[in-house]
Amino acid sequence: NMVTIPVRFLPPTFFKYASAKRSTHPIKSLLHVGSIGPHHPHRCSIVNELISRSCIPFLHQTTASPEDAALLYAKHAIVLNIPLNHDLNHRVYEIMAAGAPQIIFGSPEILGDQECLALRSDLFWVSSIDEIEKVTNHLLHDQSALENILVPPPPVWELDQLIKAALAPYKQSVGFKK
Repeated sequence: NMVTIPVRFLPPTFFKYASAKRSTHPIKSLLHVGSIGPHHPHRCSIVNELISRSCIPFLHQTTASPEDAALLYAKHAIVLNIPLNHDLNHRVYEIMAAGAPQIIFGSPEILGDQECLALRSDLFWVSSIDEIEKVTNHLLHDQSALENILVPPPPVWELDQLIKAALAPYKQSVGFKK
């Protein structure tokens, strides 16, 4: 007999992300860090479209380490995060740890039960190139809006709470009692 436990997104809790101090005079552009090779066609199409449209200052980079990425994030006004699998990726937390506001190409539904993340003012959710350009232009042209975005560090959840959350669907499906 085999028991199947559903896979669920759980935020990192015991993982320390490379951190950096957000620049007081950031580079006024939208930064994307990540691979756009053949295994990333969705990400590649978005990056290439932003470059070809040239409607916003946009820079794409790759890095050799999380520390290098944190330093890049912290130097730029806004960071673009394009989750590959329509799930909440570690890059969300890397960008938070670097102190940068981020535009996430996706739906806030990927947050699942992590309601505290939905209330963060440093996360901007978009679903089109037009929306990326609109949010970027607004933030880059309204200095006070950009300066007033507070970017708290990534949240940390206690391990026992993570285990309870991970097992909740399993407990319900097999009828465990508290």
